[in-house]
Amino acid sequence: MDLSKLLKEIKEKSYATKEEVEEDINKLITTMRDTFPKNLERVKKEGKKTDDEEKEYHDLTQKLDDLKRKSNLTEMKKELKEISEKTEKLFEKLKKK
Repeated sequence: MDLSKLLKEIKEKSYATKEEVEEDINKLITTMRDTFPKNLERVKKEGKKTDDEEKEYHDLTQKLDDLKRKSNLTEMKKELKEISEKTEKLFEKLKKK
């Protein structure tokens, strides 16, 4: 799935169950893992440093993994939206490099 399309879906979606949130967390993790290395490789080929972006990417994926273990639906929804916004900013930053 296209990352920007998925991020837009997450922002607009209202979740009714924890399972729905977990499903989108898994989609986001998978899409990030498919998308990030390609963008990172392109930036590295241009000779630009990517240490900060790599660290931020790993932090975001770790937060998503941790989020799946939470039990409070409201908290999960809020954090997923926050993480998706940070993910969007990270990938925009990589595109601009």
